[in-house]
Amino acid sequence: MTPWLLDFIRCPACRHRLATAPRTTEGHDVVTGTLHCENCGRTYPIEGGAPRLVATENPVQKSFAFQWSRQLSGDFESSGNCFGLDPSRVVNALTRRLPTGAPKPGSIFVDAGCGLGEKAALLAERHPDCHVVAFDLTESVCALRERYPNRPNLHFVQADLNHNPFVDALADVVISIGVIHHTADPRRSFGDLTRLLKPERGHLLLWVYLDPADDPNRRRYYWRRDVAFLGLGRHLPLPLSYGLCYAYTWLFALPGYALRRALSLRNGRPLPADGYARMTLRDKARSMAFVLFDDVTPRHQHRLPQHEVMSWFHEADLTLGEDDIDGSGLFVGHRPERPVPAPYAATQPAMPATPIVVRRSQRAQSELPNSAML
Repeated sequence: MTPWLLDFIRCPACRHRLATAPRTTEGHDVVTGTLHCENCGRTYPIEGGAPRLVATENPVQKSFAFQWSRQLSGDFESSGNCFGLDPSRVVNALTRRLPTGAPKPGSIFVDAGCGLGEKAALLAERHPDCHVVAFDLTESVCALRERYPNRPNLHFVQADLNHNPFVDALADVVISIGVIHHTADPRRSFGDLTRLLKPERGHLLLWVYLDPADDPNRRRYYWRRDVAFLGLGRHLPLPLSYGLCYAYTWLFALPGYALRRALSLRNGRPLPADGYARMTLRDKARSMAFVLFDDVTPRHQHRLPQHEVMSWFHEADLTLGEDDIDGSGLFVGHRPERPVPAPYAATQPAMPATPIVVRRSQRAQSELPNSAML
């Protein structure tokens, strides 16, 4: 943990400042030690350079902790993949939607629900003059300092989005991919994301599961959870679900994938190349089993109507342009850059933002997670 990060984190229980008690250090960074709340007296460990700022256990944590630990041990998809995709393509698909000139030097990215940190590490590498704060609910973040060395601008934290330990108005860019639909209350989680954005400028890049009426490609993905696994995946022991996901992959997912591609060639309408096309058979199976586990085992899986998510952006004074919705669950909201309001101005009621009519973009977004690949 770097000294820089200490200025931006607070006790998740009482929101007061934290003091460090390091045990081992590397230069100015704390590798192991504790954080002590100066108000309520709670202590939080620092492990692997990552502060573990989770005040209470979240039942959502269990399946994801198992999933990421299995991937770290090499039992799921390889580190070169991110849900069957090249992580660099995912980052490209996101950052190209930022306005020209963004991010500026000194900007702060926040990756909310970073998993094993592939996106965050690439952002830190590509923007060495910016800081990237990546947090996840699971303790997997404690292993990521060694996984992505020599990135002094990359900061990992274990934290719960709904009880996050960060100061408000921290970030210039907040990224949250495939996270809030797994929380108990997605609307509340969206609000927790927007509180991290600076009020005078900022960009929120959000990807969520949509209602199948808005994203028909996702019907097969939901069918596996609801029908093939009878909705029981989240109730089964996780090792059993893990084994069943691999069995389903070899018996159904892989043959079905090969059949769909063969039929598309026969009909003269070949499917576009996807992330699996470059993989060996073994890597295909590992990635498909990983994605399937991510589908059937989480405690919550909300399928959000597109118009409802758009209304959240509008209520948060985040503008959505006609190319900021891709129809597969990606939303990119922008706050116009403006001077920080003076204390007097801060007491005045804000004028409502002028809504912008949004037309659904028809462009294919193969760089982002797409259940149609399965």
